[in-house]
Amino acid sequence: MNTYVTTHSCERMKERVGLPKRAHCRMAKIALNRGLNPEFTTGDFRDWLEKKARQHIVGIDSIGNVVLRIHAYELYIFRHLEEQSGDEFELLITVVRIPKVFWKMVDSARLRSESPKETGT
Repeated sequence: MNTYVTTHSCERMKERVGLPKRAHCRMAKIALNRGLNPEFTTGDFRDWLEKKARQHIVGIDSIGNVVLRIHAYELYIFRHLEEQSGDEFELLITVVRIPKVFWKMVDSARLRSESPKETGT
């Protein structure tokens, strides 16, 4: 699946992540593939994620087209798009720095996502 970045997301990555322009697309792919899925988050942190997603999806038809990923204490907000030819791709909309008060929640969510699934044997 292809990943693209918008001009706005390039500006935010430079401002908030501090990456040079040549690394923006590569970082977007890493965040999409290796980033933490918000389904492992809970409580106030999950509410904050949903609030940020809604703030940044103005003009997008539904929140179902939005893909959120957490990578290195930043929230990457993607839009999932499908072309008429059937090709699918992700468009990075913006990057938001996660406040320090939620960092422990990010770490615990990461541990929950990495813990092995228990089987009922």
